[in-house]
Amino acid sequence: TNCPGGPTIATIKNISSTGLTVDFNGSGVSALTWRIKQGGSTLANGKTGTLSSNSATLTFASLAAGTYSLEIEGGNCTSLVSTSNFNVVITDSRPTCQFGPLLKSIIDPKATQLTFNFHGENVASIDWKILQGATTIRSARVQLASDRPTITYGALAPGSYTLAIEGGACRSEVQTMGFQIGGLLPVPVARFEAVPATEGVELAWTAQEQKEGSGFEVIRYNGNLKTSAVIGNIPSSDQQVGEYRFVDRTPLFGVNHYQLNVIDKNGTYSKSEIVNARYEVIDKVIVSPNPVKDFVNIEFYSKIAGQGKLETFNISGVKVNAVQPKITEGLNKVSLNVTGLADGHYFIKVYYGVQEMNLRFFKSN
Repeated sequence: TNCPGGPTIATIKNISSTGLTVDFNGSGVSALTWRIKQGGSTLANGKTGTLSSNSATLTFASLAAGTYSLEIEGGNCTSLVSTSNFNVVITDSRPTCQFGPLLKSIIDPKATQLTFNFHGENVASIDWKILQGATTIRSARVQLASDRPTITYGALAPGSYTLAIEGGACRSEVQTMGFQIGGLLPVPVARFEAVPATEGVELAWTAQEQKEGSGFEVIRYNGNLKTSAVIGNIPSSDQQVGEYRFVDRTPLFGVNHYQLNVIDKNGTYSKSEIVNARYEVIDKVIVSPNPVKDFVNIEFYSKIAGQGKLETFNISGVKVNAVQPKITEGLNKVSLNVTGLADGHYFIKVYYGVQEMNLRFFKSN
């Protein structure tokens, strides 16, 4: 059904990095389909609910400062596309995230949805982007109900992509991880996921069909997918179909990539998709007390012993302290004397091997 009139953009107002209001001319338009573009790439898109007036408030994942174009068209009827440019001027007043979000793994990526696992504290929402190369092709904000949110998006073609996440209602550094879509998951395997666990990285998959199957070969690739190794062989169960589990007890630190060879008894095999999990040297981090008056304590577990580095920065990014503690395997506790610091927000950067994490505390006398 064609829209009786419009919609055409009249004004764009209340612009921020995460939202705007668009007033439009037209009649018989009770919903809008919208897109935000820059340089020909769609950075955000959506469809409004039922509108009670010719005005719609749109929300989206945080945009950088710059010039963008807004496209609207009828959501409940067919219309031409109306386009208008707008500028985003960044004044980021969001508080800094207490901890994280740290991207741990991507679970079961599909053409229109994926689930990711993250670690964070007091993170109510996450802004996510999907990139192909350096170009953002999908983005939105997800409100969190667990540490494994599922996000949906417009269909992706088979290929390699990168998921980037950062705090939504709070500010954080961007975390990224690659994933693949399409072409590799054989029919017998319905699900394949990798999740960091206490004893290593836990792999789980569901076999829904395996005619004359002899089992599964588990392959691990290093972070840049240049080298691979067979780390396990799992025979088929008597029923062949059902749930399978394997724990990689010696994962590489950083991002690990896993793939299954589904082996038939005649010796032929088919490869699954590749799934990813980040295995960190340091985890279970606690910063206390917070706010702090004299000494702030950083408590964490390390999987190996070695030399670490902690740098403290003020809100302006000026380094005010640096220490290089010896890290032991197991529980560690590092105390920093902050007595001489002025009141305010501070950030601690922790460096250990390939891992880097950001913590924060508030100094109050």
